[in-house]
Amino acid sequence: MTIPTASHADSGPAELSPPRSVTADDGHLCYVYGIVAGADQSLLDGLFLRGVDPAHPVRLFPYREIQAVVSNVGDEEFSEDPLADNLQCLQWLAAKAHAHEDVLEAVLSRRTIIPMRFCTIFRSESHVRHMLASCYDALSAALSRLQGKAEWGVKVYAEGDELREWALAANDRIRAMEDEICRKPTGAAYLWRRKLEEAISTEAERISNETAQRAHDRLSACADDSVCNPIPEDKTAGSQEVMILNAAYLVAEDKLKLFRSELELLQKDYAQSGFLFRLSGPWPAYNFVTEEIGKAVGSA
Repeated sequence: MTIPTASHADSGPAELSPPRSVTADDGHLCYVYGIVAGADQSLLDGLFLRGVDPAHPVRLFPYREIQAVVSNVGDEEFSEDPLADNLQCLQWLAAKAHAHEDVLEAVLSRRTIIPMRFCTIFRSESHVRHMLASCYDALSAALSRLQGKAEWGVKVYAEGDELREWALAANDRIRAMEDEICRKPTGAAYLWRRKLEEAISTEAERISNETAQRAHDRLSACADDSVCNPIPEDKTAGSQEVMILNAAYLVAEDKLKLFRSELELLQKDYAQSGFLFRLSGPWPAYNFVTEEIGKAVGSA
C-alpha cells in the first residue's frame, strides 16, 4: 500500500455528509446515529445519552435482528433549509458533531456499532424501517465483520530538526557536499548550500516515506484491516512536526495488546531518528464501513 503524501483535509471520525432532502411527516424527523446487532432493548440503560436534539431522548428502533440507534429531531432545526444554514455556523456544527460522537462512543463501549455519517436523517420512523429492511443483509454482514473489533488511529510525525540531522548523517554524498562547501569561494558556496538543502530535503522525504511504510506494514500485521488516510495540510505556522502517516486500523479485542506492544516497539526503534507515534481510539469504525453501505443507506 502506498502512503499518501499529498496535502488534503484530515478526515476525522464525524464526517459531514450533504443534508438529506427531508421534510418531517409530523413535525419531527428521525436522526440515525448507527446500527447495532441484537434485539436487546436494555442496551442504552444507564447511559443517560444527550443526542443532537436535547428535547428528544436517544432510543433503539428494532428491525428483526438489528436495531437503529435514533432520536427524533425538530424540523425547525434539521429539515433541509435550516440545516443547510446551521451547517455554516461553526458553534452549532461543533456542538451537534460532538453530541453525535458522544452517542456513538457510549454505545461502542457496550456493543459493536456501524456508525452513520453526521446528519443521517429520515422523514419518519417508517422511512427508517424501510432503510433497515432494504439494507438488512448488508448491515448484518457488516456487523458480523466488525464484531469484537474497534478502530484505532495512528498518526506518525517527524521532528523537523532531528530528521534533518538524521538525513545528513545517513547519506555519504550529502556529507561530502557539506565538506565541499568549506572549500568553495563565497559565491560558489552559496549555490552549493542551496544544492545541499535540496539534497537534505529529498533524503529526509525518502527516510520519512520508508519509515511510514515500515510502520504501517508492522501495525497492519497486528490488525484485521487497515487504511491510510490523506495527510492533512499543516496549518500550524512554524511547527517543527511534520505528519508522515495518518492511518486507521481495525483491531480485534484479542489482538489489541499485540497492537499496542508493536506500537511501543516502533516508538522505541525510531525515537532517536526524530519520529513520534500517537495513538487514538477506540473509535466507531468509520474507515471500515464499506462505501456500498453508505450509498445504500443514503438511497433507501
